[in-house]
Amino acid sequence: MVAALALVASGCGDDSDEPGDAGSQERSTSGGELIGPANEGIEGVEAFEVADTTHTADNLAYDHDPPVGGEHFAVPATCGFYDTDPPTDEMLVHSLEHGAIWVAYASDLDEAGTSALSGLATSQAKVVITPREGLDAPVVVSAWARQLALDSADDPRLVQFIEQYRGSPNAPEPPAPCSGAGEPAVVSSPQ
Repeated sequence: MVAALALVASGCGDDSDEPGDAGSQERSTSGGELIGPANEGIEGVEAFEVADTTHTADNLAYDHDPPVGGEHFAVPATCGFYDTDPPTDEMLVHSLEHGAIWVAYASDLDEAGTSALSGLATSQAKVVITPREGLDAPVVVSAWARQLALDSADDPRLVQFIEQYRGSPNAPEPPAPCSGAGEPAVVSSPQ
């Protein structure tokens, strides 16, 4: 156990990097390169190649939106349901690196959908759920190198995706915690 914790700590690199200044210019970077359908058995999941796990203090503009990996801040996002003030993409990508699942929902999702997602945070460990402008679908669920667009929060593939990819070996540091920055309205289940 001690060796595993030491490996996790060393894999995260130097946490002395401070996140970028919100007023500074963003640098473009890959958020994952689409390689085709994933073969793990959930219809519609796309697989991505993620070539970089570097910590940076730069504000980033990910080429893939929402990103499924890539460079990120040294501090991860705290898992849970956010109705306002979500952590930055750079922090959310760090949580993906730790094996968390990121559920992005359209800012105009109806009350039934947001209520379902809030409840999901209480019943599922290592999920971070955030509102997001400009999504191509009402709900987009991401893991490191995997993503699925959904028409609703009650699609059964949402829970299937979480159970399939949470802590996945695709993630560089799956046992690492899902805590750091951000104050979710509902904290993710500690299971």
